[in-house]
Amino acid sequence: MLGDAGGAQELADRGEELLGRVSVPVGGAWLFGAHAYLAVARVRHGAGDRERAAAIASPILAAAERNGWRQSLTGAGLLDGLG
Repeated sequence: MLGDAGGAQELADRGEELLGRVSVPVGGAWLFGAHAYLAVARVRHGAGDRERAAAIASPILAAAERNGWRQSLTGAGLLDGLG
């Protein structure tokens, strides 16, 4: 968003590395950390990697829908709508 695509990619790589350490039940998602997942997904989407963005955001969207977590549902739904 600030125009530093290279820096954003580096931070997204680091974010994915850290988020990869989070363990959740199969089919689950860490909704308290949804903002972090969605930030990484936005960077991936902005870089043109829509499949990767969707892979990051879709578990958040599904968990938010199941639990009625509106803030996460809105953020993940926006990314899903951008395709």
